[in-house]
Amino acid sequence: MRRDDQERLVQALEFALDAHGDQKRKGKDVPYVSHLLQVAGFVMEYGGDVELAVAALLHDVIEDCPGTKLEDIERRFGTRVAKVVHDCTDLMEEDTPDQKSEWRVRKERYVLHVKEADFDTQLVVVCDKLHNISNVLSDLRAHGVATFKKFSAGARAQLWYYESIRLAVHDSLPPALLAEYELHVTKLKEYVAVGS
Repeated sequence: MRRDDQERLVQALEFALDAHGDQKRKGKDVPYVSHLLQVAGFVMEYGGDVELAVAALLHDVIEDCPGTKLEDIERRFGTRVAKVVHDCTDLMEEDTPDQKSEWRVRKERYVLHVKEADFDTQLVVVCDKLHNISNVLSDLRAHGVATFKKFSAGARAQLWYYESIRLAVHDSLPPALLAEYELHVTKLKEYVAVGS
């Protein structure tokens, strides 16, 4: 990897660490940055370039970090990165990181948005959701269907969302990524059937 690419990744990680601060993964004592690193890793494993890995490291800063502005991301990391970060954000116009619209309304709008998104955004979105499902499945194996209680939306709603994301993305995404995602969704469906 070229030196300037390494430096961009380091700068993006520093930005993400500053923005997310001491945030933790939902229902865990795991630093939130672990998710960002995993998503960036997936993006690179499935053919994304360094700019998309940078976008993956920053994909939640607008949605989850009060005071973070898209203009700052564009100024520091460029238009392409800022566009992907914007497109990965599920906030509605009147929302803030602290005050979000009702879950189902936001997610329905987001699924429609993802359907119209370009390849770059869809790659980051699927890698993000793949890591999220993978975490849910890990918790389900360890703690059973009680895992679903940590989410504001129930098990069936979670399954609907992950299935809808798959239907929204193009088959032009890497086949190995789509296959892995579908495998995870199928496993999640089995847990939802047991827990319903």
